[in-house]
Amino acid sequence: SFEDAKEKTAAGIPLFQDRRGDGSRAPGRNAWGGGSRTPVRNAGAGARPTAKTLPKGVWIAFDSIEQYQAREQELFSAIADSDGSDNVVIFLKDQKQLRLLPSNRCVQADEALKVRLSAIFGEENVKFRF
Repeated sequence: SFEDAKEKTAAGIPLFQDRRGDGSRAPGRNAWGGGSRTPVRNAGAGARPTAKTLPKGVWIAFDSIEQYQAREQELFSAIADSDGSDNVVIFLKDQKQLRLLPSNRCVQADEALKVRLSAIFGEENVKFRF
């Protein structure tokens, strides 16, 4: 959960291994989130994130963790038929935190998906970053 990940990150406990599979972690990265995806920097902690450290993919913003949790199944239904290799990044505006969804939730970031997600979550909350 977001709460568990935040607590572990604050305590400096790694949440998962890097995709390289050798158990090493990228230097200076602070994992936040769960699953087997690449570690993601907590946007509100320490050094300011840059374009190089922010994940690429489909970004969907939510005002709060509560809003995300209330609409999580709606999101999963909306992306269920879009199989691909593009990341889905959840951004929580109030906490300035982000999380990559696991690899089984990757999508094909195309115009049809952007239109569908924008209709559901609002155009201002859906961004494609590549």
